[in-house]
Amino acid sequence: MSYMCTPSPMEWRLTSQSDFCVVMLKYFITVVETMTEWTARIFSFMMVAASLIIVIEAIRRYAFNSPTIYGLEMTIFLCAVTYLMGGAYALKLGAHVRIDILYNRWSPRTKAIIDLISTPLFFGSLGVLLWWGADWAIEALTEGQTTHSVWAPTIWPIRMAIPLGALLLVLQGIVTTIRDFETARTGRRP
Repeated sequence: MSYMCTPSPMEWRLTSQSDFCVVMLKYFITVVETMTEWTARIFSFMMVAASLIIVIEAIRRYAFNSPTIYGLEMTIFLCAVTYLMGGAYALKLGAHVRIDILYNRWSPRTKAIIDLISTPLFFGSLGVLLWWGADWAIEALTEGQTTHSVWAPTIWPIRMAIPLGALLLVLQGIVTTIRDFETARTGRRP
């Protein structure tokens, strides 16, 4: 039996269903990791914007005695969104918190097995974050909630970053889990 699959500009002729599954799995990994990379690149510019707002706020406050009403809050929002949307990229790089004193001494296979053991806790936590974050964002959107400051911006865009960041983290977590299974099986990181 022959399957056709064109996940890229090239065409692959496949000889079996297992080949098709491997190609689709590789395609899924490529799509998720590309999305993770681009999300990180795009949202990293929010840190530049936050830095500029801080500089402008400092100049206005101390040089002209005329601070803005939005400076602090906008900086917090930009940094929060960058943090939430950057979680998947941190997972891709292996930058999340671990007990490195032990973890760094283990072989790639042992690291993968330990990561696989902690996977249910990881996905369970993300499920809660996704569920409650979406509920919280929808509530803010439907009720038109704002902050309790003088500026009083609507907060649903900021709250929407919670479930979106969690969703990206779930997708990257699936890719990481696939790689951990392969590493546990072969002893080599794919």
